[in-house]
Amino acid sequence: MLKESVIVETVCNLLIEKKFKIEYRSNTNQHGYDIIASKENETNKIELYIEAKGATSSRKDSANYGHTFSNSQIRVHIAMALFKSAEALCIKKNGTEIFCGIALPDNQPHKNILNIIKQFILKSGIGLFWVKEDGTVEIEPESFLQQR
Repeated sequence: MLKESVIVETVCNLLIEKKFKIEYRSNTNQHGYDIIASKENETNKIELYIEAKGATSSRKDSANYGHTFSNSQIRVHIAMALFKSAEALCIKKNGTEIFCGIALPDNQPHKNILNIIKQFILKSGIGLFWVKEDGTVEIEPESFLQQR
């Protein structure tokens, strides 16, 4: 089961491959955005804010440690990630384009719940980063990082 810290690390590695600079990455005890990455092109600076959620708790003292989150917990996690994405889209910085994404474990419980609001998320311009157990990442839409 993927912990949030593994999802953050995996997505950061992907972003570095895509020539992004990691400005900030959280650990499991910090609040705020989980990943802030940047990239400069010929006309402006791009900042990417990503909120990540795991399939189980990262805290060893948690009752959920080593156990898959329930559907109601997953629903709350996705709602929190969506709020953080909306918050990021409201950031104003002169000369900087702001984009955001949500990184989740690529498992059926997360997909089932996210699929309920997936069209809204994608229409909002929010990218989805599905992290697989083998360390690969599927991005929706496929063109999300290609456009940046």
